[in-house]
Order: sequence, then C-alpha cells, then structure tokens
Amino acid sequence: MPTTHEPLHVLTDDLVTDIEERVSREERVLIYLLKHPLQRRQDLALALSCHPSSISRYLARLEERNLVERLIPAFGRTRTSVCYYLTTRGIEQVASWVGATPSKLAALWGADEAHLVRLLPRLSGLFLLQDVINGLVEQAPRRLAPKGVTSIPLRWHWQRDYQHGFVSKHKRYSVQVDAVLVFARQKATALSPTDTPGQMNYQCAFLVLDGGWEGKDDLALIKERLITLLRFRESAERWAHYHQFPPLLVLTTSARQREHWQRCAREAASGLRLPPLQGAVVTLPTEQAIPSPWQLAWHHLGQPGPSHLPALLLPMPQEAVPEGLLAPKALPAGFFMQEGARTSGTVVKGQFNQRAQTSLQKGVKNLPRLEHEMLAWVGLSLTQQQRNVLLQIYAHPWLSPQELAVLLDVQTETIMHCLSPLRRWGCLESHSTEMGERLALGERGLRFVAALFSMSLTHVAEVRHKIGAPLVQRGITSLQHTIRHTTGIYRFITQLTHEARAQGHRLLWWETGARCARRYLDHRVWHNLLPDARLAYQAGEHIMHVWLEWDEGTMRTPGLTTKFSAYAHYLRSHQWRQDEDILPILLMVLPDPGQEQRVQRVARMILQDTTLQLYTTTVTRLEREGLLTPIWWLMSSHQERHDGVLVRRCWLNIYH
Repeated sequence: MPTTHEPLHVLTDDLVTDIEERVSREERVLIYLLKHPLQRRQDLALALSCHPSSISRYLARLEERNLVERLIPAFGRTRTSVCYYLTTRGIEQVASWVGATPSKLAALWGADEAHLVRLLPRLSGLFLLQDVINGLVEQAPRRLAPKGVTSIPLRWHWQRDYQHGFVSKHKRYSVQVDAVLVFARQKATALSPTDTPGQMNYQCAFLVLDGGWEGKDDLALIKERLITLLRFRESAERWAHYHQFPPLLVLTTSARQREHWQRCAREAASGLRLPPLQGAVVTLPTEQAIPSPWQLAWHHLGQPGPSHLPALLLPMPQEAVPEGLLAPKALPAGFFMQEGARTSGTVVKGQFNQRAQTSLQKGVKNLPRLEHEMLAWVGLSLTQQQRNVLLQIYAHPWLSPQELAVLLDVQTETIMHCLSPLRRWGCLESHSTEMGERLALGERGLRFVAALFSMSLTHVAEVRHKIGAPLVQRGITSLQHTIRHTTGIYRFITQLTHEARAQGHRLLWWETGARCARRYLDHRVWHNLLPDARLAYQAGEHIMHVWLEWDEGTMRTPGLTTKFSAYAHYLRSHQWRQDEDILPILLMVLPDPGQEQRVQRVARMILQDTTLQLYTTTVTRLEREGLLTPIWWLMSSHQERHDGVLVRRCWLNIYH
C-alpha cells in the first residue's frame, strides 16, 4: 500500500503516470510544480514525502539549471513564504518526457504565464488555504482511522479552484470552490456484493476560504454560492450518490464571519426548502501559526453546535467523487508534439518580483492590456498592513486616515506611510468632503479586491455617471450623499475603540448598513430591521451586543414610531432568538436634548412591554465626557431623578 503522504497520481494519461514513477525525486519536483504551481518548500516536502532540507537541495540545483524560479511576496519575506514555479525550460523538460507541446501542457495545468499572473493577487489566501490542506493531510491517517486502530495508510489528492458546470431544472450553473481535498484507501472489507478486492474507498471535502468578504453586498454573494452548491447536490447527476455529497469546509478569519456563514447556510436551505448542506465552519487564528486543523473549534455549517470533522468525511465510491477530480484531463488539439517539430516561444516570462518592482516604480496607469499584470504586481508588493488598509476601506468606505489608524491600532504616521504607495498605484483615493479628508478605493483597488476574492468586478464596482467613466465602489454614492450620518457612525466606533483599549476592553467587531440588517418572514409577512450599526463589546469575560442608531435630527414622531415598531416586532416575534445568542441593547445618539426627550417619549409608548434596553445621549455629551461614562439616559416607565436632576448612567451597567 502507498505511504501515508503519497499523493494520488492524477495526470494526463498513463504515460505521464509511468514517467512519474520512474524519474528521480528531484525530477518529481518538476512534475509536481507543473500540476500545482506556486508551492513552498514545506508544501513540496509533504507532497514528495521527504525532509524539507532535501527539498531545499533539489530546488537549489533546479534553480541553477534555470528549471524553476522563486517568488518572494512582500507580505511575508521569510523562508516559509518563498514559493516556486516552473520556468519555460522547466516546462519544456517535462514536456519532452511525454512528447507534449510545452505551451499546451502548461495551459492544461495552469502553469503558464497567464494562469500564474492571475494567481498572484491571491497569494496570501492561497498560502493560508495550503496550510490548512497540509494540516489535514498530515494527521488524516490517525484522525480517520477506525476505533482501536492507530493509523491507516492513505493516498490523497487536492485541486485548487475547482469549477464544474451542471444543469438543474433545465438551467445551467457553475459550482465554484477554492479547493477540493480527496483521501483514498483500500477497503478493509467488502461493503457490498459488487465490491472487488483492492477497491478503494474515498473521502472528499470542498474547501472555501473567506479571507475578508466584509463588503456591503458580500453576504448576498455568500448565500448565492451556498445556493449553487445546494442546486448541485440536487442536480440529476448527483441523484445516484445523493447522500454522498462532499461536505463543505469554510475557513474564516473572524468569529463574526463564521456566524454570517452559518446564518446564510440556514437561509439558503430554507429559501429553497431543502435540507441544509453538510459541512463545518471554523475561525482561523490570524496572529499566530495555524495549529492542526483537526484540533480547531469547528462549528456546524447549518446549525448551532460543534462539529466533528471525521464524522463529516463519509466514505464514498469513486463514482461519487465530483467529476473532474480523479479522471484524466481531456487533452486539447495539438497537445502532442509532432515529430521533428521545434519548441518555440516563451511559456512563462517569470522574473515576477523584478517586473513588479520595475512596473510600479514607473507608475503605469490604466493600460487595459496590462491591467491584469498590474494587479499581480500590486499583489506581490503589498505588505500585510497595506492589505489590511485596503480591506478596511473596502468594508467601510469614507473612513478618514486618523480613524483608520485607530481601528487598525497603529500610529497615524504609519498609516500615512502606507497610504502613499496605495495612492500612487491607483488603489486608493483621497476625497475632500465637508467632513474633511475621506478615503475610498480607486479603480485599481476595486479590481484588486475582485481578483483577491475571485469575485465578479460588477459585484464590487459600478459606473457612477456614464459608460467610460471611472469605476466606483458599489453603493458609495449613497454614502457620500449622507456623509454627515456616515462619519457620525465612524466617529462613534473610533471613539469607542480608543476608549475600550484604555479600559482594557475590546471592540470585537462592528458592521454597518446591509450587513447588520435583518429581513425575516413572520405570519407570511416580510419584516425588516435596519439599525445603523451593530457591534460586540467585551469587558473582561462579559460580552455585550449593541445596536446603534445615529440621529442627525431628521426623524420626527412618525419616523421614530416606525423605527421603534420594527424593533418591537423583532423582539415580540422571537426572531431574535434565531439570529442572536445575546439580545443586544440599543444605543441612540441624538443631536440635542429636545430630540432626546422626543425619542424617550415615543420609545416608552412602543417598547415598554419588551425587554429591550434603550440608552440615549447627545453628541455634545458624548464628545465632552466620553462613551464609557454615565452620560446615558435609560428608558424606563418613570424617569429617575436625584435633587431634580435626571439620573444618567453608563450603558456598560455590568462595569459601572
């Protein structure tokens, strides 16, 4: 039986398989880099079952012969982030073994220039995904072993960017996941009369990486991808193996995103009236090395509670493994080299680091023919901090540089240093508004985010005025029209973040607009809850959830009645128990004492028989005394006064 860490041979034909069996381990590095470009030393060591130091020697010799090149991204200048790919000579070497045309062979496996360039903006996410795959593979023989057995021999295979077209109810769809992982082992016993000796059992999982899908409309995109997977499971081609559909493993970088995936999974299944997808979601640590994925706290994808990975990875026959994973690839016309023909042309230009540095120094702008290359060069040149800046502005456009510094917990000078190249590269733009300097993604920044997350450009961007005008982030125009309201919310969040750190507390997460909205069906009628912002605050071991309403003084009694009625119905319908672990409190910031009194009067009439705690204050008090001080007026049936003065308190009632 093959060794534990030997990958399955999934190649173009038997000839390639035979050659891979015969060549030296050093030459197998070339074959593996053909099938899986941009691999690091540790990835190759696992795949080829040898020590990393041996891989280093092989790579050094292959580099000397100009068969491979290295790539060093700016976000991680360490040995663990250096990755490798085949040069044109390396591709020609492998092609000569199978008699293939080099360009056709490289294109078949995505090892040519065009495919490599499109992968470069996503490199940080690909490394994170690869770390999880490596961890799953390393401990799979022990974790998947039957009870009473220490370890089992396994073979494995993985594929990046799996896509598959299918038909559901006479319509064509395409399922897309970031990777698929397959384990295979020989059956210990025959499970049915049709089983034959030596027949293989397979276990398979889809993997999706959510490295920052925190834009205004990204929840809709998450739900759309989950719906497509559900349609794939229900399609005619899966009927024969309906109960052996691979589980979906979702990798997120925040607990809040994990909760969003769970809610979207429930809503997707409920909307189609189908059983939910089997799968699990996990929050990956962002400030330390990822431990074994088997030891992480996985949660069920479609329901509350912890999930056990081995229980999800059910055995299946080869026929149930999704199409295109184990079968040989279909060879394009002209794949095999004609006898006597010469190879010509450059398959991989390479030298990506040098080309990125040269192009970005020149400041090449808006050349459509080169735009995909510019995105690659930006991806290679971004530091982790610059990447964080772009993602923060993507999630919250119209932040100021000073607010950005507080939210990312860095000095303002550091932020200004980060912003300079981002502006020069066309990724970020500064706008002068009535509320001062504000930041938004430029057209190249929008294209980069779309490439980073494999999203359609139309999902993140739109044309503001006319065809041919520069692209702007979708929805940003409406935020610009309400800039005072938008910046008021940002000032509140920034001030809360600053004061929380001073108290030794933490703002765990915050979101605005559509991301904190709730639309739900109650007694066949749709209802909406639309708070201005939503956040989670941690003081010691206690976590408080908060709805925030920022009032610029435009809401009179009818508008306030509608708003509070929405909160009252959300609580009385008990919908909040499906969406929330903790009932949030409601904070309202008002422009003046007169509006505050009006709000309290209307709220008492509508919310008095609910359990919602409403705290109000004014902008002046907030700016003068701080958020975590006794400036808040708690709604109650009677107003508490001391010596004729209204008693105010802190909304952190467990702290004060």
